[in-house]
Amino acid sequence: MKSKFKDFLLYSLACVGAISMFLSAYQPQQKISTVPESHVWEFSEMAAVSGRPKIYKLNKVTGEVILYEGEKVQPLK
Repeated sequence: MKSKFKDFLLYSLACVGAISMFLSAYQPQQKISTVPESHVWEFSEMAAVSGRPKIYKLNKVTGEVILYEGEKVQPLK
């Protein structure tokens, strides 16, 4: 009777250990974007205000906006 209990306990703990090793080795895949970076940025149409051209560049993923005004470049928040 004792050897059956000992075998059952041994195999049960071995199974639990094997399953815990498999679960600890699993690492979920990081989500990788399939959109090329050239398709992430979008430019607005050029508008000339007081003789200085203004262009807005919008990042569709992060929402970042950059203003190109004449020769100056400034990120907008």
